[in-house]
Amino acid sequence: MVQAYCHGEYRLEEQQGIIRAYVEGAFNLEGMQLFHRDVSQISVSMGQWALMIVGSKDAMATPEALEAAERFAESLEQAGCVAIAVYNLNQAMNAFSRKVNRKSGLPFLISADLSESECFVRSHLEH
Repeated sequence: MVQAYCHGEYRLEEQQGIIRAYVEGAFNLEGMQLFHRDVSQISVSMGQWALMIVGSKDAMATPEALEAAERFAESLEQAGCVAIAVYNLNQAMNAFSRKVNRKSGLPFLISADLSESECFVRSHLEH
């Protein structure tokens, strides 16, 4: 029997309609699925909300995790998400984030400025 192990680390915080996801490491499919489950559990009772991802310099994902993230992104608007911001200095994660966002259709920002990311998601919550 093959046992799957989750890879990729994250911490989630919810405050004033924003789910902040602090991510690091290399996510495999199981790690990405766990991340999605936890975001969904937090957001289910929020109404409108925004997602702000704060990535570490080593954050990345396997091709299988990327496919799972794309499927998750397709469901975000229906789940009440109004915008996504990614604060990151990692070019590989930025490319991954752009690809995933194409599936969400939501307002999206990648920035190396934490304040800009914060203002972006707040502005979409105020509409």
